[in-house]
Amino acid sequence: MSEITGCLSIEEEVHSSPLTYSSCKNSSYKSRIPGESSWTSQDRYCWLQYSRNLSNQQNDVASQPIRSHCGRYVLVFSGHINNHLEIRRGLRNQIWKGNSDVETLVEGLAQRNTSLLVDLRGVFAFAFYDTETRQLLLARDRLGVKSLWWQKQDTKLCFSSNVRQLFQDKLKLAPSCVSHYLSFGYYPMEGELGEGIYPLPPGTLMRIGPDSSPTFLRWWPPSPRPDWTPLPIKRRRDAVKLIRQELERVIQEHISSDRPINCLLTNDSSSKIVAALAAQHSSKPIKTFSVHIQDSSIPKNGITDFANHIGAFHQEIYISSKEYIEFFTKAIKTLELPSFQAAHSCVIGNALKRSGVQTIMFGFESQKALGVHLSGLVLMARLARLRVFELWPKVMQVMNSRLFSMAEDAPWLDAWHLLLAGHRLATNAELKTTNLQALDWPKPPSCRLTQFLPRIFWNDLFGYVEPFLLRDIDQMERIVGIETKLPLFDHRLLELLLRIPEAFYLMSWDRSLLEIACQDLLPRWIMRSKMSLKNVSLTGKHMEKLQSEVILSIFNEVNPIPTQILNKERNIDSLLYQNNLPLITSNLG
Repeated sequence: MSEITGCLSIEEEVHSSPLTYSSCKNSSYKSRIPGESSWTSQDRYCWLQYSRNLSNQQNDVASQPIRSHCGRYVLVFSGHINNHLEIRRGLRNQIWKGNSDVETLVEGLAQRNTSLLVDLRGVFAFAFYDTETRQLLLARDRLGVKSLWWQKQDTKLCFSSNVRQLFQDKLKLAPSCVSHYLSFGYYPMEGELGEGIYPLPPGTLMRIGPDSSPTFLRWWPPSPRPDWTPLPIKRRRDAVKLIRQELERVIQEHISSDRPINCLLTNDSSSKIVAALAAQHSSKPIKTFSVHIQDSSIPKNGITDFANHIGAFHQEIYISSKEYIEFFTKAIKTLELPSFQAAHSCVIGNALKRSGVQTIMFGFESQKALGVHLSGLVLMARLARLRVFELWPKVMQVMNSRLFSMAEDAPWLDAWHLLLAGHRLATNAELKTTNLQALDWPKPPSCRLTQFLPRIFWNDLFGYVEPFLLRDIDQMERIVGIETKLPLFDHRLLELLLRIPEAFYLMSWDRSLLEIACQDLLPRWIMRSKMSLKNVSLTGKHMEKLQSEVILSIFNEVNPIPTQILNKERNIDSLLYQNNLPLITSNLG
């Protein structure tokens, strides 16, 4: 729920902020408003700022920007480090001022430099400045849960976790970025966003000094990239036991704080797994929440039964259709990067915030990257053992040659990419008649994986989950002021699942390995019961209005929408990524 911003001058002094804040006149910590403070180096070549969402009344243990004990280094940081107290035990003895992970991070970087990154467990984006060498280090967590953007401005390099500050509140997108949104429904993970603004890729650090260009290093997966070969596990029950142990470790790390344990329940198995494990390992009853649109026909027994089964206190939150539209419209006007999913997440976040929730823990519905949601792709992979999968592209080519032409260069041919291919089929023809260009499929970062299913999970994680879901959740967190925890995105759990022999994934037809690992907590009657959370019922007129808000927020006087697209006689929802439509009828997944 915090934002970091800053600037490094390459040739001249920073006399004022090049962004949207007022000037900095000295090198001391100076608060302009509560929750916002900045720092300028004595030589005036670096400026850093930290701002905190004031809607959350939790006080920071350590103020930011924060100096190291030696006084040489300064840090601004967004996120949380789960194992920071463990890291402290490996640092040189000194007097700690508190228990803040920010203090641990600045001292750890001061003593160990970038080697510290591989030991960090958590989500983060930070800027670390060396006042002696005038060198700035930017880094982002492994999976890209926290956003960080950078921009070269003449003789300055500016960065921010809020991209609107770099755009100076005018979202002027590059033509390729507009094409990407129209083709795939979300903004690109790499490449220019507009106005020379680029995202720092997940698991990447950037280093820049006063006399050099930026250099990049992908620190996860480490280089040379590990060969994540299958673990030597012979029996499925051993694999399930290993997964359960890792799941319990992850959940214990996320519930170790003194804050209340709140879990968001959706209609997917991952949210049930998170809530059930949290209830088992918590020393006090947990609270669970679900968000619904008011509808008298909603059956309430399924979700209540599950909450009672795990011993949780459950609260159902209802909002009217009118309130949903109001929340949605307000979110579109305040989002850094407007999208249908991001605005929907803000609606859910506002409903939770209004009920007094400050911290929420949950899992995603489409977590193929973690083996939670086994899609039609996995069914095809099972059939691959019968060598049917090799025939699938040929069958598709015969059935719909035009659709196949749009999907043949996709990372794989599953239901998700077929859906995107269908959208490309409807959009690319119009893109070619404008100044916008048709795009190839986004390429995920390379990683040496020897198994078929793990390669699919990896591509899904960085081709969809990171630039689409995680980025939107990060926007919601900062705008609404509610802290979100995603325990199933722990990198060690992910690495374990990538190395489980894929034969074990193919042995279960109706349940994932994570569900089997928690079958004592989630009996079959719980997993099969309908937790009726898909109950948002908006009319087609309302739906079209909300989608129009998204389009008009992107294509404005700065980014005029191509008339060839709007003049097309078809519903405006075809402009949007089609899988967004069901998202309005579900929760954060």
